[in-house]
Amino acid sequence: LIVEVSCGEWHSVARTITGQIYHVDMSKIKSVDVTNLSSNKLKGLRFRQVTAGAFHSGILTDSGKIYTWGRDTSGQLGRIPNPENPNQTPSKILKLSNVDSIFSAEYNMAAIVDNDKRKKIIWKMLKNERLYLLKLEII
Repeated sequence: LIVEVSCGEWHSVARTITGQIYHVDMSKIKSVDVTNLSSNKLKGLRFRQVTAGAFHSGILTDSGKIYTWGRDTSGQLGRIPNPENPNQTPSKILKLSNVDSIFSAEYNMAAIVDNDKRKKIIWKMLKNERLYLLKLEII
C-alpha cells in the first residue's frame, strides 16, 4: 500500500506503508522504469518521508538520516555538485542527523533538523556554500 508520493519533472518517488521506497523513472522514451530501492543499497532501512525536485530525489529514514540521488547542478544533494555525472544511487548526507522532515523544489532541497537544544533548524543545500549546507533560520 503506497502512502506517500512526490513527483519531479520526469520521475516520482513513492513510500509504502511498510517504509519501502520505489523510484519511477519516466525519462526514457516509450518506457517507464520502476525500481524498488529498498531491495538493494537501502535494504533493512525504514523510511518515513520522500521528496522529489525537478531531477533529484531525497528520502528520510526513521532514524533521521537523509539519502539523496539524481542530478546535482545546484548542490541540492548536499554534497559537491557534479553535473556531468548524476548520482543514480541514493547516498547518505553525512553532515545532517536528527532530521525531522525534508522538502524539495525545482533545484533545491531543505530539511528541518532537531538540534541538541531542541530547537528546529532549517537547512538548505546550496551550490555556492563551501559545505553545501546553509543554516537558514532557527524556529
